[in-house]
Amino acid sequence: MATYKAEFLPHHYAGRLRPRGAHSIGLIFWWAEVASLAPGWVNAAMDVPGLGNALRWLAGFAPKRGPPRVLGKAS
Repeated sequence: MATYKAEFLPHHYAGRLRPRGAHSIGLIFWWAEVASLAPGWVNAAMDVPGLGNALRWLAGFAPKRGPPRVLGKAS
């Protein structure tokens, strides 16, 4: 099934914009690197009711889904 999906999606999105979630997940390593610089701030921002929902919407994620906790860089 995964192979069928991987073959279908490029044809489906040819000439169309992909959803926001596809772009944000595609950049997950970059987002994690940036968030790890100030994990306390990121975690606090995601817990604010209005702001957390807005950030999840911008990223293309379901608003009811809880965000994962961001950890700081390992030394």
